[in-house]
Amino acid sequence: MTSLLAAEGGYQSFTLGTAEWMWLCVAAGVAILALILGYILMRGVLAQDAGTQEMQDIAGAIQEGASAYLKRQFRTIGMIVVPLAVVVFVTSTAIRKEIDNPLTGLSAFKAFQAGLKERCVEPPVFTELSPVDSYSAVG
Repeated sequence: MTSLLAAEGGYQSFTLGTAEWMWLCVAAGVAILALILGYILMRGVLAQDAGTQEMQDIAGAIQEGASAYLKRQFRTIGMIVVPLAVVVFVTSTAIRKEIDNPLTGLSAFKAFQAGLKERCVEPPVFTELSPVDSYSAVG
């Protein structure tokens, strides 16, 4: 079977219509404008006077506290995300190597399949589906 069925998942080729290209370009333009505005605002803030010595001491203390907070947050998130990513990677590759469809190993899926076989008078006929051309939401 050379083409993918829609129910199989995976990559399916598609084309963007005029409206999709327009929205893609608008989003890219807004992103570029946001980066330019952020750069201009950053330059304006950095051009300002640093303030009195007392203001600089307070700003330094705030930066030190914020840095410690972020360091602790990243360490906590890392302790959760890294092992979880390893588990997901290992189990997904193990499932992929064992069987083509991971659902077939689930008992609920097996019961569902058995129920379908009991209710069907004749076995279902599988046909190839044509690839979807465009996911246009407009017009």
